[in-house]
Amino acid sequence: MAFFVFVLTAVPKLNIRVGPVPLYFIDIIIVMIVYYASRRPGFGPSGRPFQWIILALFAFTMIGEFVGFIYTGSIFEHVYQAARMTLAFLVFYATGQLVRTPEDLELVIKAAALGVIVTASMMILTSLPQTRDFVARLILNNTFLDPAGRQVAASYLDSGETGLRGRTLVGVSILGASFINMSWPLAALLYSWPGPTGRWRSVAMAACFLAPMGVLMSYSRGPILGAILIVLFVVFLGLRRIKKGIILPIAFGTLLVLMVGVNSQVFFFDRLTNRTAAVFDNPLKDERESERLLAYVEPFEHVVEHPTFLIAGQGIAINKSNTVVPDVAGKANHALFAVSYYANGMVAALLYMYLLASAFFYALQHVKVRRSGIGQHFSQALLACVIGVAPWAIFGHAMVSTPRGAMMFYFVFGLLTCLRHFPVHSNITQRKETGHAYRRHITV
Repeated sequence: MAFFVFVLTAVPKLNIRVGPVPLYFIDIIIVMIVYYASRRPGFGPSGRPFQWIILALFAFTMIGEFVGFIYTGSIFEHVYQAARMTLAFLVFYATGQLVRTPEDLELVIKAAALGVIVTASMMILTSLPQTRDFVARLILNNTFLDPAGRQVAASYLDSGETGLRGRTLVGVSILGASFINMSWPLAALLYSWPGPTGRWRSVAMAACFLAPMGVLMSYSRGPILGAILIVLFVVFLGLRRIKKGIILPIAFGTLLVLMVGVNSQVFFFDRLTNRTAAVFDNPLKDERESERLLAYVEPFEHVVEHPTFLIAGQGIAINKSNTVVPDVAGKANHALFAVSYYANGMVAALLYMYLLASAFFYALQHVKVRRSGIGQHFSQALLACVIGVAPWAIFGHAMVSTPRGAMMFYFVFGLLTCLRHFPVHSNITQRKETGHAYRRHITV
């Protein structure tokens, strides 16, 4: 499980080429963890949180790909997409099954901390002009790390002497920075872990201090907003168990930027100021801004004209078709709501919104109820993770449009279900699992 978390947060596109398609190592790892998860006990009579919503979303996803196949007739693309998305949904199940004790959790957050270090470092190094060419040639230019690695590397070579939006092995800047936001609280949890961790506390500290700089150098407004929200919630909700790993790095990063100079060429703040100004000046004039607004309007107009989209979309694989023009073509889709509508239907899109709201209130209730023990630490970190998901879902769509995005999305939800394995009051020195996994402590 820890190996899966590291690959997911650091190199999810690690692959070998098998004929015309890449075989991703993370898919093999998921098959393995699902096998081990199937040998573990279930959740008992209280049930697994979110399971019925996620099962419904899985059904709508499969229906969408089937409908897409009817349109295109290309069975391979739709079966391949459906298979990888099935693995992504299984991450939710496997995580809840395998993370049951403080020892399990400690391994997982250690892997997440390492992943943050890799991803944040890549974002920073590809953004800075002094290191960009070297990293592009040495790391990005490898097809086994990313099937499109050579094209990506070429776009960063000889790209000037000023800062640019960084790139990671996770993907584009917004996706890599969103992964950092969702993993950073787990690294902060390791940084403040109540038990002995040895040198891992230093690893966690490095991850926490790199994380905000990695998010900043994505120069993506959504993830930066997510980082700001995480800080605000940590301060105003008093999430003291992860506070040190969040507030100190932000203070250090702010000081570092001021020392170098906001107007320095190593930064790319012009993009942030220009795009933010466009939001307030005339958001409907610029397609990059209007698309984010219309993503919440056009689906309702479309479903009135196409009632079948109420319960079934056209899947994601149809977007790669050379013979069929999907309904999403030319439409605003820069949001989870819009992409899930065109891919899976209106009911699925609304279910995703309900799922996000449920996750927030579920995590918040656990934070309020838990007053001691490892469960308190864990719940505070997970609330911050959910806050990191929110801007990604509002302004992005990778949790539906890409399998690795869906894997990260359902990994966070799987961790939320693991809270039921931890009693409201527990001691970090507890060494073996007891019957608390089947008691009805908190069943929200």
